[in-house]
Amino acid sequence: MRRAVHTFNNKLKSPRGASITFALLLFLVCAVVGSIVLAAGSAASGRLSKLAESDGRYYAVTSAAELLRDSVADHSYVLTMEKQTVLKTQSVFTRPAGATDWIGPSAEPTPVPDGDPTYSYVLQSGATASELNSRDGISMLANSSLDLIVGRTVMFDETDPSVPWTAASSAPTAWTEADGTREFTLKLTEVSGVDTDGAKVQVESVLLPNGDLTLTVENTEGAPYTLRLFFRADKRTTNGGSTLPISTTRETQSETQYTVTELEKKIETRTVTVTWKYIGMEKGRVED
Repeated sequence: MRRAVHTFNNKLKSPRGASITFALLLFLVCAVVGSIVLAAGSAASGRLSKLAESDGRYYAVTSAAELLRDSVADHSYVLTMEKQTVLKTQSVFTRPAGATDWIGPSAEPTPVPDGDPTYSYVLQSGATASELNSRDGISMLANSSLDLIVGRTVMFDETDPSVPWTAASSAPTAWTEADGTREFTLKLTEVSGVDTDGAKVQVESVLLPNGDLTLTVENTEGAPYTLRLFFRADKRTTNGGSTLPISTTRETQSETQYTVTELEKKIETRTVTVTWKYIGMEKGRVED
């Protein structure tokens, strides 16, 4: 070992040209090694920069997905419908001439509607009829719930108010995935001096007639990162009703006949509850 070191020192101190060549070779080796180290450092710096950007997209999408999951899971929407019908029942009583006892109707009188029924619809959120009709002013989840209760094309207008009542008693009419797609954007609250554009995400909801709901969350800045949330609707219908008397009147037609008219209000209620059950999450990946 000492001999090798002695030889190396002698070459460096030698006045011959071979020592200069050796020095240049040593310099070249050091330069190459230095270049490799610098290149590796630059590459690592670039990777760290991309990693930070990817982390930002990841956390924005993940946070939005968790917010949606907690907001939707086990949340219920209730549509309460009421149908009121005024029923009229007429009973004719007669007696022979000179008799004192009245004879009641020969058959049990049948109640018949007195005018058209009236309908009312109330969504749990307190949405007005016009908002239900246009689907404006209510959330994506409320819209999806209404789609499953009465269908996507049913209107809550005054032209034929019986349509939602009838539609709610049957399964929703099938629609395509494209028809069942809605999009909206989530963004952090604006903070002075803070750029929140990177925290903005696009959400696409796809609802199928069987109650399967998919929410796809994706960032809007940079390479896309996506998460998909899966939910399933549990739809339950409860029917009820009651009958309330309104009035009873007697009209005498002659000494041998009179008619008793009874009016009563028949109230039918139909309450449909849609509860959204969380199924799971599917993670996407960053596409550089």
